[in-house]
Amino acid sequence: MKKNRRNLFVAMLSLALVCVIGIGATLAYFTDETEIKTNVFTTGKVDIGLTDTTNGPDEDDTWTAYEGEDGVEYGHVMPGDVLSKIVKVNVESGSENCYVAVRVSVRPDDKIDVDLSAILDSIQDQARANNWAYNRQGDAMTVYYPTELVGGDEVTLFTEVEVPTTWGNEYADATFYVDVQAAAVQSAHLGAPGTADEETIAQLDALLNQR
Repeated sequence: MKKNRRNLFVAMLSLALVCVIGIGATLAYFTDETEIKTNVFTTGKVDIGLTDTTNGPDEDDTWTAYEGEDGVEYGHVMPGDVLSKIVKVNVESGSENCYVAVRVSVRPDDKIDVDLSAILDSIQDQARANNWAYNRQGDAMTVYYPTELVGGDEVTLFTEVEVPTTWGNEYADATFYVDVQAAAVQSAHLGAPGTADEETIAQLDALLNQR
């Protein structure tokens, strides 16, 4: 009886091995595979510059100008002077197409309390003449170029600052500042700010309000 059981066990073990070998053999199919295809996605960028320069005074002018890294510093300014101040926005080569805006603000130093709205009025008139749309807020305004700009484009905002002839002694020995900052947003999938596209204007305003 024990021998029969042993023979039965050996037979079952042999059958199990045959089954395992058989299963292993069924996995040997003809196969093939492809090479890996790597898809590369490179995002674009918006790249603009702001130039703030001066041609300096003429021979008959008494005012002076010094171009520094952060802007132009004027001295000996008198009522009636027309100061050369050239502000332009340029789109760098290689930039994606974009819309641009510029924030211009006029402010006095802490020592005086004077009305500088006439300075901003002059800049606003020049911006309008150069086809910029604008939104005035007190002693500051945001201007929007109404059409899409491409790499290599350059647009002028204003070229001079006019000092009113009506300024009296309350403006003597005073300092005031004209701050200019530009921003840009991609034009792809956005409407032109000249058509009052709210999303584009909101994107530009958010950039200019970061500082």
